[in-house]
Amino acid sequence: MRTGAMSALSSMEPNENNMRVFSNYLQQTLSPDDQIRKPAESFLVSVEHNEGFSRLVISVILSPDFSVEVKMAGAITLKNFVRHNWNLTKDDVHYISDTDRAYIKEQILGLMIIAAPNIKRQVAEALAVIGKSDFPDRWPCLVGDFVSYLTSGDFDVIQSVLQTAHSLFKHYRSDAKSNELWAEIKYVLDNFASPLTELFKLTVTYVIDMISSPTRTPENSKTAKAAIASLTLMAKIFYSLNIQDLPEFFEDNINVWMSNFLTLLKADFSPLVSPNEDVVENLRSQICNNIGMYAQRYEEEFSPYLSSFVEVVWNMLLNTGREVKYDLLVANAVSFLASVCERERYKGLFENNETLAYICERIIVPNMELRQCDLDIYQDNPEEYVQKDIEGFDASARRRSASDFVRILCKYFEPSVIHLCSTYINQLFTEYAVNPMQNWQRKDAAIHLVMSLISRGQTAKYGATKTTELVNIAEFFNNHVKPELESETDLCMLKMDALKYVVTFRHQLPKEELQKCLPVFIKLLKSADVGVRSYAAHLLECVLTMKDLKGKLSSQFVVDRSRFVTG
Repeated sequence: MRTGAMSALSSMEPNENNMRVFSNYLQQTLSPDDQIRKPAESFLVSVEHNEGFSRLVISVILSPDFSVEVKMAGAITLKNFVRHNWNLTKDDVHYISDTDRAYIKEQILGLMIIAAPNIKRQVAEALAVIGKSDFPDRWPCLVGDFVSYLTSGDFDVIQSVLQTAHSLFKHYRSDAKSNELWAEIKYVLDNFASPLTELFKLTVTYVIDMISSPTRTPENSKTAKAAIASLTLMAKIFYSLNIQDLPEFFEDNINVWMSNFLTLLKADFSPLVSPNEDVVENLRSQICNNIGMYAQRYEEEFSPYLSSFVEVVWNMLLNTGREVKYDLLVANAVSFLASVCERERYKGLFENNETLAYICERIIVPNMELRQCDLDIYQDNPEEYVQKDIEGFDASARRRSASDFVRILCKYFEPSVIHLCSTYINQLFTEYAVNPMQNWQRKDAAIHLVMSLISRGQTAKYGATKTTELVNIAEFFNNHVKPELESETDLCMLKMDALKYVVTFRHQLPKEELQKCLPVFIKLLKSADVGVRSYAAHLLECVLTMKDLKGKLSSQFVVDRSRFVTG
């Protein structure tokens, strides 16, 4: 052994005495007392490079003789040991021995499957590190191990395996194309795609049967929820395996996947799932992601299924509530419709005026409106909210997807969409005017809808780079934006909307108008609201660097941004 720190630990052999002594040190790492915790942590670090260390840690985690707290400390120790040492080379003194490496890879998947949820997360992180380094070349049996567990019939086990597979494969979504990547994906497809598809078919059948089962019990319903969660993971893996290119296997089995996706979008899960649970929404959201990918990338292969999915997604959107749990589902469903609309060959599905009016009324306008939960996000962290908004990441996923849909609809139907939306915009302003303090969200929605109609392209750095000629940017500014900037009312969200409008269209607004408004912008630097101050500072930074204005601005407008924003 490489330490003399503890004679009671005679070796790394996982016998009763060594496990008891080792568990005591793990227990001490949980102490709030530095005098107890730090020596224990130092000891564990000092012995972790002895051969057999991993065997001892895993034995403690698996043993029924120790508390959950000790097992959790063991799982964290194993995770940190793998994270810090797995990628070291053989000439490094801290290199994990080949024997220990083989043992860890032999045990870790089974350990993760049987562990309690909090321990499972720690072990999963360690497995991900090993998988990223060794899979598939130095861990070729891993996929085979996955497959053996998938036939267990236990959805808790299946869910754990699928979560591990998802974590292992999801880098396919972002990795650059390379021969190495193609080889890995082919290996996974050859060994995993068929068992995954069989499991998918069986699980869909099981869940649909459970919905209508007259002999359903609470235990059956619990199992069905685990099955639905497993279907979500299968859908995520499907996305990862299809994102780089359409594999021959999935092209051959496209009907299996698409017909079952359609079934899952249509099904009424209410007999199995209570209204406050989100397991079904997670599944449907991922399915919308998958069919959106196929609509964009594999148009020819997907075309036989497209109209059926458009109809189902459309109806699903019209019957989806405004609760937070539906946000990602709504965003992905709207994105799917937008991806279809973007294809010229499918524009006939949307070009009818009645259809466009229905889209504006039932999908776009409702999802432009902020809800209380959106305001809560702002109030919890206004600086982060504003920063994300400045960077182009609208805090509301619903609003962002609705805005994108508007821009895509305008690609083919600009006059009709602007005409139809104008009716709703005027209605929103009318409702706002009745009681501005109570109905300010109506004006907020109207401004964002107008911005979506105007902009045809924009970047966080330059604002709008392309705009429509059918909306007068300056006129809207003077009628609806400037009055909000000059108003003494304390409606911070509308102030930020107005500032955002100026930031976005600063290159399209008359330069003399911007010059005249500079005192107003500066005044807002002293706002009591930190979000307004931050947005005003950002606006001034943008305006003061505009070439057309740079030399014309008086030095009185060159302000110390940090003084106003933080003070």
